[in-house]
Amino acid sequence: IRSKPSPAQIKSEIEFQFKKDADGNFMDIEGVMAKLNELAEKNNDPKIAEMYYFDEKENKFKWNI
Repeated sequence: IRSKPSPAQIKSEIEFQFKKDADGNFMDIEGVMAKLNELAEKNNDPKIAEMYYFDEKENKFKWNI
């Protein structure tokens, strides 16, 4: 049995797997969201899917960890 990855581990996996633009934003937001949803299902933890979200005030995506 493998233990559930920590939020920090998930964040670093995503940051490693997906490229960012010059402003530090992920270029493939849909891919990031799909991967988080996949990890949420695999680990039976819906919170994982909510780790990366769109902040309306700042008008950008942010980590929620």
